[in-house]
Amino acid sequence: MFVSKSAASRSLLAGSLFATTALAGLGGIVGSIVLTPGAAFAQTCTPDTNGTSLVTANVGPATEVCVGGNTTGIGYTEGTTGGNLTVNLDGPGGAVVNGVLLDDFLRTGHAANLTLVLGNATTIGQNIVTAGNQSLTAVTITSTGGNVAVVTGNNTPGEIITGNFSGISVSTIGNGTSNVSTIANVTGLTGLGISSLTVNGTNTVTVGGNVVGDFGGVLVESSGNGAALINLANITTVSGNTTVVTPYSVTTATGNGVLAENTAVTGNQNAMVVSTDPGNVTV
Repeated sequence: MFVSKSAASRSLLAGSLFATTALAGLGGIVGSIVLTPGAAFAQTCTPDTNGTSLVTANVGPATEVCVGGNTTGIGYTEGTTGGNLTVNLDGPGGAVVNGVLLDDFLRTGHAANLTLVLGNATTIGQNIVTAGNQSLTAVTITSTGGNVAVVTGNNTPGEIITGNFSGISVSTIGNGTSNVSTIANVTGLTGLGISSLTVNGTNTVTVGGNVVGDFGGVLVESSGNGAALINLANITTVSGNTTVVTPYSVTTATGNGVLAENTAVTGNQNAMVVSTDPGNVTV
């Protein structure tokens, strides 16, 4: 399915041939994911010691590799203007990290590029589940004009990302772009499953797993000249002679299942929702 619209403000809710859709959740189905705590692993990030999902550690341009779980989360601030910070969650699968927070100085003129990589070629990443007094959102990435991204390093589904409020929340301003691509099971217990906000930069979210929200499934919004795009696609996993296709699924108790929106009143006003495979959007 391909949907495109040009207007000052556009709200697009799209599913597939098998989707159940509506613009508001009136007696809709509420999806749920059963969470398994997972084994306790000692968490180590190298080469720089990580902060928490509430208080970050300041680093220069760096690629951090984090293995194992913890109860305080992972947090980094890219302290170099124009710098690149990449944080790799290299498993093992089943370990639990209590939230991830990546940002720059959060001051205009100090923009940095921020990337979170879930898993690698040989393993899925840790689960990211917020609990206790840690952050309300499982994954938060905020830049003051750099590019932000959440990408998948492994084609095997299985990661669990659950936030007490939202599952994944990324944002940038100015010409910064956003690219979120995930095959994980993402849940926002009281908010959105996934949200991505830009101004003039392109804004793309690709969903290949399960997303559950309480007040909206997937939101992609640009407030300037940035094009907003949601891709919905299935996961194809090949092991030897066996091919397994896992349909995407987006569920919300209220609000929009999937919403791509450009709120600018002038300039480029493009928003699209593209479904390339049969899947489910349930409201």
